[in-house]
Amino acid sequence: MAFVNKVSRSIIATEPAAARFASLDDVPKIVEILAAMHHESRYAAWPLEPEKLRGLVQGLIGYKDGACIVVEEAGELVGVLLGLVMEFFFSRQRVASELVHYMRPAFRGSLAETQLAQWFIEWAEATDAVEIQSGGWVGVPELEAEAFYSGLGFTSSCRSFAKEISHVRS
Repeated sequence: MAFVNKVSRSIIATEPAAARFASLDDVPKIVEILAAMHHESRYAAWPLEPEKLRGLVQGLIGYKDGACIVVEEAGELVGVLLGLVMEFFFSRQRVASELVHYMRPAFRGSLAETQLAQWFIEWAEATDAVEIQSGGWVGVPELEAEAFYSGLGFTSSCRSFAKEISHVRS
């Protein structure tokens, strides 16, 4: 059970949050959470393809170089992190990269979110990756994300830029 402190607006948990690797039974809820992410993101105008999303999540579950990590609070899935270990484009060195890191808005900055990130870090450190690249957040201001990752020992390494292409692709 969790409730919101009306003064600080922070989440107060009466049961501890728990991060874990997802199972195939979690896939419908993960797709639901990621659909909420899509709706909140700058990509909301792009069509959401639940079957494609479902296939990605199912593929990462149990894949040696993939991670699908969820965090629960009071028995409810409140966040998901999808990650992958792969070779860097110019080297055989392998990096662990977040594909997406999403928390339901009420749980951002909570202990549950820290546990989600820590689970990914520990998983990545157990692989042959030489670096962890994080930052696949949606709906979180850049400075908040930077403060969160800095607190976990990360340094800012680059910024991302996007330019919309005006023609329609079929």
